[in-house]
Amino acid sequence: MRAIQIDEFGGPEVLQYREVPDPVPGHGEVLVDVARAGINFADTHATRNDYLAEQQLPLIPGGELSGRTPDGKRVAAILSAGAYAEKVAVPAQMLIPVPDEVDDDRAAALLLQGVTAMALVRRCARVQEGETLVVESTNFNDRTWVDRRGVPHSDQLKVTERLHIRDGRPRSGR
Repeated sequence: MRAIQIDEFGGPEVLQYREVPDPVPGHGEVLVDVARAGINFADTHATRNDYLAEQQLPLIPGGELSGRTPDGKRVAAILSAGAYAEKVAVPAQMLIPVPDEVDDDRAAALLLQGVTAMALVRRCARVQEGETLVVESTNFNDRTWVDRRGVPHSDQLKVTERLHIRDGRPRSGR
């Protein structure tokens, strides 16, 4: 299979696209065919080995993915590393089912950013029943995601949009 792997720590110049052996799932793991890998600022820290956890070489970076299990189920997962590959062995308890209305791009992008946002809403901001939450939309349907996460009184949820320039034209961020 093909993967992006590093053999030394550094910037983007150390990323190598190469053939690597297929992962072999261990006990309690599921082989996932990766459809999309999320790319996050944390990945740049991992490739420089200056993030929260010490990294080991060789390293296939990537902390979040969307894909399919051998039985065809659509899933997403957050990992410590390995998502920049065609296949990943993922602990079964880390697999999150992806509903049909969420495409692979959004499924891979929602996890780390979404979990971070929900932690801020629930633990830092401590949004209470009757309060209004404003979510600035990016490239996915934030209202659907936030509603499913059980934010108190989602009818009080206000979703705004940002315009992004794509192909030289302004387009909605949703």
